[in-house]
Amino acid sequence: MAAGHLALPNGLGIDHLEGEQRIRTGVGPNEFTASEDRDPWVGTPWPKSVPARLEAIPTAP
Repeated sequence: MAAGHLALPNGLGIDHLEGEQRIRTGVGPNEFTASEDRDPWVGTPWPKSVPARLEAIPTAP
């Protein structure tokens, strides 16, 4: 990837069943994008044009 670019994978997030309870451990990309930043027909984020901000997460010493 080029410097200054981020990747936004397609998908619905990651979840699995534990017994009868669904455990969700991932987030689908549509939860990060506004409706106007998605394809109106299928609802997926527009490739290469979704606004984003990247912030560093402090690490433990």
